[in-house]
Amino acid sequence: MERRQAEMKTWELRFAKFDFATPKLALLAAILAWLAATPAGAVERGVLPMARDFTKVARDAAARRAAILVLFSSAGCHYCAQVRDGFLIPTTRNADYDDKVVMVEIDAGSTQRLVDFDGRVTTHAEFASRYQISMTPTIKFLDTRGREVALPLVGIANPDFYGGPLDEAIHAAQARVRGEARTAAN
Repeated sequence: MERRQAEMKTWELRFAKFDFATPKLALLAAILAWLAATPAGAVERGVLPMARDFTKVARDAAARRAAILVLFSSAGCHYCAQVRDGFLIPTTRNADYDDKVVMVEIDAGSTQRLVDFDGRVTTHAEFASRYQISMTPTIKFLDTRGREVALPLVGIANPDFYGGPLDEAIHAAQARVRGEARTAAN
């Protein structure tokens, strides 16, 4: 009788472990399925990511035939926050811009590691210096090789009149990138 009780106890413990593991496995399977369903170049809504690797940004932009918008900002710059929070982040929430522009941010004074368009390791500050950033916020529009394709937006004088020039520059950059893509294909 004791042996039978011991066997039952063993089975109860095994069963309890199995029951406990099943929800974990189901959760893991659900997470993996969700990740697999998310496209590699999916746009994260409501976020302006800090640039880490421009080779990846360029691949994403090439796949979309889009320009690359780089916000050069600096710590403590309230005008930078105004451009980021008032204009760029709302633009990331608008799916109409998904195939027009890929947006990232560079902290112009940071020593944060960055991979540039050529695959070389640099810093945010060195990258900003290469693009001759002397004032923040500055928005530059680049192609997949890092070349400027539209006039930059430097500073923000009046927020009421910033959205129009930003939108025009995005469209000009997109047209230039797509025009160059057609020319290169011929």
